[in-house]
Amino acid sequence: MWEFLKSIPVGYSFTFLLLAISAVVIVALRGHIKAIFGDKDIEIGHSGEKSSKGENKLPALTPPPTVTIVQKRSCGDCILLLMGEREKFEIQIMQETHRILRSQMSFTEQKLIEVQNIIMRSMVETIHKNYAKNANAVDESVQYKLVYGLFKDAIWSVKDEIRRSFKDNGFYELSNSDFLSYTRDRVAIIHSILDQYVRNIFPDHAGVVSPQDIIDVFEKEKDFLSAIFIDIYTYARGVKIEAQNRIEAIMEEFKEWVDEFTHNSSKER
Repeated sequence: MWEFLKSIPVGYSFTFLLLAISAVVIVALRGHIKAIFGDKDIEIGHSGEKSSKGENKLPALTPPPTVTIVQKRSCGDCILLLMGEREKFEIQIMQETHRILRSQMSFTEQKLIEVQNIIMRSMVETIHKNYAKNANAVDESVQYKLVYGLFKDAIWSVKDEIRRSFKDNGFYELSNSDFLSYTRDRVAIIHSILDQYVRNIFPDHAGVVSPQDIIDVFEKEKDFLSAIFIDIYTYARGVKIEAQNRIEAIMEEFKEWVDEFTHNSSKER
């Protein structure tokens, strides 16, 4: 067969190769084929036997062996797998990141409610004293509502400032001593916000408690306020550190997955 292929002109060899492949298929289906080229002929397969009626009797075909085709992953498949797996890990990291601020602010809001309750409790005493010594004083309940509305707005300003500092989140990397200095600075800033808010917003009228009286309440509760705000930043720091550890664990898990994926892919080549 090979000698015959060499005897065919080069221009026809590819055509003959296609015909040969077709012949193999035909033989698989019909069992026999014969080709004549001048004084040469090629016969492939079995001619079969004559039946009693003069017809060719085809031999029983042997079922072809079972062939298992293993399709290797292409580069495109690998890229899609990597992108899909990376997206899953990125979602986990994003969830951890969002959980940080939610947890920090949830704790902050609880603590600010404590602040509001303690300050307003002290303000009741201050308003009562002002009402008792001032014959022209506005009704106590009116003064209380006025102070309560002012302080509630002031707390919102403090909350916004705390949220802004949480988004920076640089304080979690500080050493213990540096973190203590940082929290003291934050407490001083928050006290300043409260003082300035009262001085700039609260009316200074003879019939109501004065802005200075309110600031005196802040000063009276200064230690309590400082402890609350230090608790807020200490908790926020702990939340950030724990979340960062979880994020690093997720990233390490993804790295291990990539290493295993690369190793398995190289064995398929």
